Amino acid sequence: MRRVFAKTALIALVSACSPSEQTDQSQQASCTLPTLPSSYESPQYDSNTVIERDLRTRLKAFLQPMRDAEASLSVKPTQADLSALYAAGSPSLRSLTGSYYQVQVDALIAAFAAAAGNTWAPSSPPSGPGGKYGAYLFAADGTDLRQAIEKGLYGAALYRHGLDLMAAPIREATVDRLIAVFGAHPSFPGDTAAAQNPDEFAAAYAKRRDKRDAQSPGMYLRFKNAAIRARAAIVAGEACHAQRDEALRILRNEWERALAATTIFYFHDAIKKLSATSPTATDAAAALHGYGEGVGFLHGFYDLPKDARIISDAQIDDFLSLVGAPRGGSVSSYRFVTDTASELPKLTLAIQRIAAIYGFTAAQIEDFKTNF
Repeated sequence: MRRVFAKTALIALVSACSPSEQTDQSQQASCTLPTLPSSYESPQYDSNTVIERDLRTRLKAFLQPMRDAEASLSVKPTQADLSALYAAGSPSLRSLTGSYYQVQVDALIAAFAAAAGNTWAPSSPPSGPGGKYGAYLFAADGTDLRQAIEKGLYGAALYRHGLDLMAAPIREATVDRLIAVFGAHPSFPGDTAAAQNPDEFAAAYAKRRDKRDAQSPGMYLRFKNAAIRARAAIVAGEACHAQRDEALRILRNEWERALAATTIFYFHDAIKKLSATSPTATDAAAALHGYGEGVGFLHGFYDLPKDARIISDAQIDDFLSLVGAPRGGSVSSYRFVTDTASELPKLTLAIQRIAAIYGFTAAQIEDFKTNF
């Protein structure tokens, strides 16, 4: 009777597992990946990534008139011109941007066109359309307009496109496309100034947060290693789907973590510049610019699929409110220059909150002060 009971219990236990659970267990048990190469190989990369490489080209084209306006007060791109560049191509940057951040970009484009050709300096209360301060173009409230557009789109358009790729049927070409929209190349040069295939966009910032030590890889190398593993698992077939999905999760997380870590870099740099004795207007403008990059990086993740990012909408709202750039509220970024003593501690607190969200250690926070 005891043997019968034990056998019956075992059958019941197995039966209690759902078909998907049984399949997952079977796949995990039977998946054997070959020894992984140290480099990412894809002979079809160029043909697989036509859309993503074109997207990168069009993002540069969209940003160029804004860069030109920052360089010369005589350059005044119109709202219609910038909006046309944002909507150009198929798929366009605009179509790939989530509905929430589309509205932000439209408003920022209008603000940029109004500020172009003017000069500006932070004042309390703010007035006028804003303009050039140091080497950058700001709204009257202290928003770095190009950075709010560009760095916000790293999450709201580029990362979001990556999520769409991962939500579709996954093939070897999918990993190629993820590498491209991340801003990297299969060669992973670890060089933003390489003559061929330099790291760009999110990949450029991941590279700067990574010492590129194979024994202790940072975000750039972990992204690369995850891409290699994901491709190998895809080639191995259905039995390795769990390994494939885990590799893609790591790839996605390191992408986001690199941008969060870079926010910490820029906040540290702003603190350093603004806490100096009698900072120059050039230093103050550069600090406000770097702060604006960090704000844009995290704001761009707002309203993306909740299960595909680390930071939550509530945490983004908390962060934006803390640093004087609340969604839908009165932005007071200019106060980091006009009332530095009372505002600057907020950046230190923001760094601590980002570290808690992403699990960054004290040693990592210290490393994030450096571009590698």
